[in-house]
Amino acid sequence: MNENEVLSAIIDFFIHRDFSLMYRTDPQPNEIGGVDAILFSPHPEDKYYFIEAKGTPNTPQISSRNFTNAVGSVLKRIRIVSGYSGNEAARNFLNPEFRNNIAANACHRASYYILALTPEYLETLRQTIDSAIAGILNIRVFKVEPMIIQEFFW
Repeated sequence: MNENEVLSAIIDFFIHRDFSLMYRTDPQPNEIGGVDAILFSPHPEDKYYFIEAKGTPNTPQISSRNFTNAVGSVLKRIRIVSGYSGNEAARNFLNPEFRNNIAANACHRASYYILALTPEYLETLRQTIDSAIAGILNIRVFKVEPMIIQEFFW
């Protein structure tokens, strides 16, 4: 599965669970970095889900680069005290309503950071990220295959 297919699958997975899509990047060839999608769920309390998706790598080198990029993208989205600054939100989110909402409310206690990965990344994930750290940082991982999406647990 390529990155766009993984992203579409995980978005559909959450949309079918009453999440709202706030933002999605347009697929660009050879683009690296950035959040792939942001979802919002008001149930049971307001939560933002920042999604970073990675597709099947062609080589071990691409796998390593993609994994590092995915983890880095997730970590740089964490806002401990407040949401995105006004300037950063304006650069990243075009819709003014979403921009204001994310700038004001998308802090760490109200956010989850989702890694949507194909199975090729899971062993690297298991060896490099401790489950306790993932829990503290609100990182959740989903294994995405053509007909199956499962949450990954260490």
